[in-house]
Amino acid sequence: MSYARYGQKAKQSCFMTAEWDLKEHYRILYYNMLTACKLNSYLANIDRQAEEMFSRLVNTCRHFHYSYFAKML
Repeated sequence: MSYARYGQKAKQSCFMTAEWDLKEHYRILYYNMLTACKLNSYLANIDRQAEEMFSRLVNTCRHFHYSYFAKML
């Protein structure tokens, strides 16, 4: 599975998990945000943060991978 494809799955999972977590554990906050039309922007912000974290992770893995194999040459 490619990084891009894995990233899409991780992104969807993070978005769904954040919404479920709010709904299950912070029910009043969830409904207040939903009725104030702030839920989507909150979840979009979490989505953006997850994308940035995943991008940093991929870059770190890529750097490690290249430096590891460069030492072998």
